[in-house]
Amino acid sequence: YSTGHPALGPDDRWLVFASDRPGGFGGTDLYVTRRERTGWSKPVNLGKAINSAGNELFPFVDAGGTLYFSSDGHPGLG
Repeated sequence: YSTGHPALGPDDRWLVFASDRPGGFGGTDLYVTRRERTGWSKPVNLGKAINSAGNELFPFVDAGGTLYFSSDGHPGLG
């Protein structure tokens, strides 16, 4: 699978990225991983509220922690 488009959260303790790894909802989904003392946690899919049957890409997290992304599966986004 492919993984890319990393975006760090405002405190650099979590990372959102796009991937087409197995078990997702569509072509590419957004996942989050958290920085722990021993490295990064296992990635977690952000779920149906974010991911669609299409492709979610290019995540960006602003200073307040709001996630923005491009999607061809959510009308009006992307």
